Amino acid sequence: MEIEPQNSGNTGDYLKYLIAFKRNQEAEKLLSQLQENRPDYFQLEKLRAYLFAAKGEKENALFRFNKITFNEKYESSFTLAVLYLLLNDPEGAIEYIVEGEEDYSKQGITRSKYFRYLNLPYYKILQGDDRFHNILATHKKLYEENLVKYGDINS
Repeated sequence: MEIEPQNSGNTGDYLKYLIAFKRNQEAEKLLSQLQENRPDYFQLEKLRAYLFAAKGEKENALFRFNKITFNEKYESSFTLAVLYLLLNDPEGAIEYIVEGEEDYSKQGITRSKYFRYLNLPYYKILQGDDRFHNILATHKKLYEENLVKYGDINS
């Protein structure tokens, strides 16, 4: 963000980080700045929804969610899953993750979300859920297959 302060993508990613780590006051301030500087930023509604969910404001979070335009059903499902994770509702979250995964698979997408599921803090509440462990195992396998197929993109 220091190198490219006007890059909305950097700001949006940092906002997601703040929200994931429950740093809501910082997130609110940064979101206000982003709204002022880039009112046309395509992820504003999603970020607003995430922040409302992190603050426990389910109605406001779902209201904002309903203003978002999605290209694919799985995008909608995964966004709802994150909202329910932020609302500390693991059952609602896993329902939408499973729905999203089914659509993701039907679309023939082979990108692994292994590290996202493994490391993002809001997924921690699903650690005891066998359905989540199965999804995590599927994405780990996909990651390993892609690693063999394409090599380590970080090297």
